[in-house]
Amino acid sequence: MLKPINGLANRLRVLFSYKIIADYLKLPFYVYWTESDGFDETQLTNLISVSDFKFVDESEWCEHRPVSFQIDKRITGTSEFKLDSSRQTKSELMATRMMNGTFTKITAEVSNLPNWSFNDALVNKIPNHKKLYKKLVRSLSVSDKVKTESQQTLKLFDGDVLGVHLRFGDAMDFRNPKHKLHTKDNLKKIIDTCENHSGKVFVSTDDQEVLNMFKNKLPNKLLFRKKQFVESKLNAQKNGQFDAMVDLYLLSQTNYMLPTSPSSFGKFASDVGGDLYKKYRSNESNILKELETIITW
Repeated sequence: MLKPINGLANRLRVLFSYKIIADYLKLPFYVYWTESDGFDETQLTNLISVSDFKFVDESEWCEHRPVSFQIDKRITGTSEFKLDSSRQTKSELMATRMMNGTFTKITAEVSNLPNWSFNDALVNKIPNHKKLYKKLVRSLSVSDKVKTESQQTLKLFDGDVLGVHLRFGDAMDFRNPKHKLHTKDNLKKIIDTCENHSGKVFVSTDDQEVLNMFKNKLPNKLLFRKKQFVESKLNAQKNGQFDAMVDLYLLSQTNYMLPTSPSSFGKFASDVGGDLYKKYRSNESNILKELETIITW
């Protein structure tokens, strides 16, 4: 029984990766999709096709949670939240026991990919987990509502379209350990690279000012979707999940994407599109070499 938490891409990635684990353990897979930090009230059915998922409500979650093996309480690194220090030393043992099929009732309130936290316990049992995950994500089908909303922008995609996702908002908060990567200097490098691109450039961003800079610099090649910008503060509920899903889908439909930050949103869009980061011709530019690892993680 899975309760995805935090931002949209964080929740989508655990939806697919934990489904693989449930299938391996031969356990039924249920999803508790609800609002919390990183959520608004948008239903998952308005975002993606959910024919493979069964849902539970709050009462069912609360009934099963106390009598289950709680992954997020027993294994480190499953989300941004810290475990009780007394339990951290047992984390690897707990992961191994779980993957050995010791528990028949499991709950998870998580946001991170399990391969970051289960380590050898996952690799030993499902050595091709990453390949299975990529294949499953690649099969993601967005809702009809998202497809309809995307059409006006998507029909402008012609030829060689470079996708760019620029997360500023809460990523600029000094409490965010990766905020130093989101600077005006890096933004200038990104814009310069896009200017040198021969085809169109689709930009998805949560910052109106950033979009305006692209409009000024790339007036003849810029593609973007008109939307209502909303506040994006660290550790606060974020509205506009439907708009975010439309942008993610549009990014996945580009020919390749430029790695610009450690954001899970851009990486998930790249995976949906079929490793679009890897398809970017990185030899064209030495842009943000410190972010090269994003292509493979």
